[in-house]
Amino acid sequence: MAVLYATHVLLLILSTATTLHFSASKAARLNMTCSEKERNALLSFKHGLADPSNRLSSWSDKSDCCTWPGVHCNNTGKVMEINLDTPAGSPYRELSGEISPSLLELKYLNRLDLSSNYFVLTPIPSFLGSLESLRYLDLSLSGFMGLIPHQLGNLSNLQHLNLGYNYALQIDNLNWISRLSSLEYLDLSGSDLHKQGNWLQVLSALPSLSELHLESCQIDNLGPPKGKANFTHLQVLDLSINNLNHQIPSWLFNLSTTLVQLDLHSNLLQGQ
Repeated sequence: MAVLYATHVLLLILSTATTLHFSASKAARLNMTCSEKERNALLSFKHGLADPSNRLSSWSDKSDCCTWPGVHCNNTGKVMEINLDTPAGSPYRELSGEISPSLLELKYLNRLDLSSNYFVLTPIPSFLGSLESLRYLDLSLSGFMGLIPHQLGNLSNLQHLNLGYNYALQIDNLNWISRLSSLEYLDLSGSDLHKQGNWLQVLSALPSLSELHLESCQIDNLGPPKGKANFTHLQVLDLSINNLNHQIPSWLFNLSTTLVQLDLHSNLLQGQ
């Protein structure tokens, strides 16, 4: 009987300690707030946007920005992510307007997703290349135009870059991409690459690249010098809807040890 009573008391103590632990953890989460500096930076960013569906209506100086839709913070209240994409079927209408340089105040921002919005006739801001912590950048399907800023090459931590399907982006050279040594995913679909004769050498030299999407880039040549390409980790390659009308190059067969998906449709390639 004494053993049962002692066991009951022990379980009660453990249960109470566990409850207190979870209560403390919950309190810590509830007390987690972003800084006034980061909140003001996000409010300035909001001010530059046209928001026809008022999806950012709860972004207010009266509330904690870590609770705002589309904003995610780490456990110390630093803003880590902004996710404001507008995918098909979303209840919201597209955002438009200008992207404020106030984002530079978000020193810990590692993910920025503004895809499927309506930044038509707007260039990609060059200051995005100064978001040093950025690992994920998605500006696809948003109507951006003009030259892709070379400053994006300063994002040494970037792993995912999607600029696809804007259809008004221009590329004067690709040398800036060669500095993105951590890049694993790259989508430039819809950009004009037909004047970039070295595109294959530049992109194949990216040491971590595993997924490459170059659909509708007006590419007309797959033949690197000496028939070599240095892709070492490439698993997905999309070269569909281009102007390829020659023999299938031998370097493609050398990717067989890593490649799991290859798309070459809507070209005029020849050979077996």
